[in-house]
Amino acid sequence: MTLGFIASPVFAHGLAEKGGGSGWDFLFRHNPPFETVSGTLMVGALVIAVAVGLFLFWRQWRTGRASWVQYSAWAYAAMFFLTTALTYIPGVSDAEGNFLGLFRLDLIDDLLHFGSGVWAMLAAWHSTRASLAYFRIFGSLYLLDAAVGLVTQRGILDLGVFLAEYPNLSVWETVGANLPHILIGGIAVLIGFVWGRNTQGRPNATRDA
Repeated sequence: MTLGFIASPVFAHGLAEKGGGSGWDFLFRHNPPFETVSGTLMVGALVIAVAVGLFLFWRQWRTGRASWVQYSAWAYAAMFFLTTALTYIPGVSDAEGNFLGLFRLDLIDDLLHFGSGVWAMLAAWHSTRASLAYFRIFGSLYLLDAAVGLVTQRGILDLGVFLAEYPNLSVWETVGANLPHILIGGIAVLIGFVWGRNTQGRPNATRDA
């Protein structure tokens, strides 16, 4: 679940007391992915994507031609890059690698978040039409994931509904875990199908500048 437990009523339970430590040992203990090649590559890819995104955003902003739908896609890109980065920030994950002490995010989750951010970034840079397509497809998928999560307590985008064990959460925990997906997906659908459907924008405006 993406950022699910941030809004969960049991958020406070995730802030369990952590042991001491400093330097790289502290980083590794609270963020096990850094000890793996895949985790290191994930961080490297994230740094590159953020750098590219900042450059493309600056170039697009300088032209003044982007629509509000494109800027909204930029906001989604930033949100997902931040979500991915939080997994690797010291203290955010506990000694067992549980995000906020509540939910273990694995490489598949990181790839989904990272991919969603890259998709939003490229759509925002390309055109209003591409951004609308992003919000329509992405939003629909996220709402589907939330619906499946409410029923099964497992996600479908990360294949958890097929592979993960039943977590046996309470009703409030289940709602809290899926609320961010409902909000993120719901807003995306509204932008794509309702608020932004009549928005006009020049395709490839940035590259034509």
